[in-house]
Amino acid sequence: MIFGAGNRLRPDGPYLDLYREFKDVLAEDRQVIVIGYSFRDAHVNEAVRRWVLEHGQEGALLRIGSLTDVVPPIVNRWMDERELDLEIVPGPAEKVMRELLAPRPRLMSPS
Repeated sequence: MIFGAGNRLRPDGPYLDLYREFKDVLAEDRQVIVIGYSFRDAHVNEAVRRWVLEHGQEGALLRIGSLTDVVPPIVNRWMDERELDLEIVPGPAEKVMRELLAPRPRLMSPS
């Protein structure tokens, strides 16, 4: 989802509907993958923070593609509020996209 810069959440544009749909879809998912997002949009951050609070102890997974392996400060604050499975995949988006979108390996259960 791309919101762009500037005052996008205005009553005459499509962005309020996109934001509402983003929150609805986010509420249903157990895994969130973030690629190339700076965590500077308060409305998007709040939607993701609420997802962390609601899904954090249910085995939910937040995966972030970033140029570094440093956890964004705002995400660290969310982690203080709720335990969450977090994975940072460092590197340029073109190199980490496949890894971020691939299913996460699971341990096989004994037969």
